[in-house]
This record gives sequence, C-alpha cells and structure tokens, in this order.
Amino acid sequence: MDVTKSIELLRLELDREDFCIKAFEDILADLAEPNSPRIIQPLLSLFRDDFLFDEAFFSVMHTIENFDHGTYSRELLSGLGALQRASKEWLGILVHRVVNKSECYEFFLVEAKSLGDDESLTALKQAAQEMERSFDTGHGLKLARDLGFQQT
Repeated sequence: MDVTKSIELLRLELDREDFCIKAFEDILADLAEPNSPRIIQPLLSLFRDDFLFDEAFFSVMHTIENFDHGTYSRELLSGLGALQRASKEWLGILVHRVVNKSECYEFFLVEAKSLGDDESLTALKQAAQEMERSFDTGHGLKLARDLGFQQT
C-alpha cells in the first residue's frame, strides 16, 4: 500500500466522529506489513494531544517500536522537531519509553549525541522536561544528564 495514501486514510479515520479503532488498526497493519522504515516518519506525524482515543496512538507507537533499535532511534530523533510541534505529551511518552528500555536507549544515546539539528536538540530537551513533569521517574533527568543538558 502507498505510504502517503495510507497515512491520509489514517488521518481521515482519526477525524471521523464515529472513530473505529478496528478500522484504524486494519489500515495501520496493512501499512506496516512490508516493515519498511519509510513509514516511521509519516506515522510520527499522526500524533496529537487533542485526540480522545489514546489507544490509536498506542497502536502507532507499538508499530514503530517493532523496528530494530538503531532504525527506530534514528527515525524518532529525526522526527522530534515535528513531533514536538504536534504533541508535547506524546513526545514525552515516546522518548520515555526509549529511555526505559536499556537496549534501545544505548542506540538512542549514540544517535542523539551526533545530532547537529538544533530543532531536534531543542525537542529532545523539551522531552526530558516533559518526562520529569509527567512521569516523575527520574528518566528525564537521566536523559538530560546523559546528553549534557542543563535541566531548568
């Protein structure tokens, strides 16, 4: 299935008054079937804070977490700026889940330390702050410390 068309179908499903998680997950499964990393960035663009049915975004999150750690880390870091603009809450959740999985976090740190993109670095700092505010697990402080960010 064409990635652009599938993402548009997912957006249309999210905007329906009679949102149906099964229809959403069926489209998502068809999109994810070839297991191409090309779908990660477009899927990240679906996240938004004003949607009532979190299970849709948890399905998206689980789909992109199925990629190998290196691919997932690179794609997530590359999309952080756009994700920050669309959804600070989900930005915090996605990064928190990476920090919470030590095997993935190792890949994530290597990729994050090589970021040259100011927008992604700003988003990563925001994610660390959001994690501390929302989860109070110490993961935001850990991320900030590991990347040399000053927490405010």
